[in-house]
Amino acid sequence: MYLTDAYHWEHILDSAEYKNGEFHFELDDTKYKEPFTASIYIPDTNLKKNNGIFFINPITSTTKDTFSNNGIFLVHGNNIIKGDYSSKLKRVSLTPTSESVLYFDPVISRLGLGYYKERGSWYEYMEDLIARHSGSYFLVHKMYEYRDSFTPAEINVLLSLFNEDVWKSPTASKLKSYANNVVPPGYAYPDMELVKPDNTVGKLFERKGKLTMLVFWASWCGPCRQEIPLIKQIHDRYSSAGLVIKSISLDENKEHWIEALTEETMRWEQFALPYHTAATIKAQYRISAVPLVVFLDENNRALKSFTGYRDTNTKDYEELINQYMPTKD
Repeated sequence: MYLTDAYHWEHILDSAEYKNGEFHFELDDTKYKEPFTASIYIPDTNLKKNNGIFFINPITSTTKDTFSNNGIFLVHGNNIIKGDYSSKLKRVSLTPTSESVLYFDPVISRLGLGYYKERGSWYEYMEDLIARHSGSYFLVHKMYEYRDSFTPAEINVLLSLFNEDVWKSPTASKLKSYANNVVPPGYAYPDMELVKPDNTVGKLFERKGKLTMLVFWASWCGPCRQEIPLIKQIHDRYSSAGLVIKSISLDENKEHWIEALTEETMRWEQFALPYHTAATIKAQYRISAVPLVVFLDENNRALKSFTGYRDTNTKDYEELINQYMPTKD
């Protein structure tokens, strides 16, 4: 069985054999500087994701037999898991910690601005929650997950409520960077240096048009690759009318990026994020998922953003383009 990152199950953190009803994982605290969400998988012979172990929710299981998805929030020290691993569902329980209680709380688990009708109520709830659990790494992770729901000032206030250890954590540092670099609505995006396929450096806004379409993607992102033929249609239809398209890859592996460019043959400018400024640029454009398409006016101000791939994307893109440029048949 394998201990993995809950959000990237292919990232194996440790392995163990199940013998005499027991198994043991061990992680180096100096390498994993803060608690995080993990999963346990029993893969098939090809190391493909197979049977996951489900963790019984200690809060809702008192009223009905429910369990979480196959994730737990691991804290430093001993995390004791008990249960029947030989059963079909492999349902187990984690010895409760203050972090796991928050992790399994059904209200906190679906936190987000959309859960509250009024924005003020959402912020007040988070403020009170963090004040009562100032040592919670889980809550700072939750804040980072919903960072787009806060203003930079609110992020800094909420971070100040955590104790010193959490405030100095890597996730808190990412939030501080986000708050310091995010571009407020209506403001122009600054130009930036990006990596070109030939390994030279180029300015993003060196060539501008009436309308700029930034496409943030990655070679490993299936929906991103699925959307490329649609973007080719947009390019062929509107580039002569003044639309400038620029694709920006989030790939950390340059070979994978170049291989994808060869396969996709996109006929517009291609860039990749430099490693040393990737976090800043992700904060500026509020990149939490890809594909992300951002339309900018001729002054580099954002007009609208689209996250994710949907069948209606082409229609949505063309409606916005036609607001600013005449259709070129």
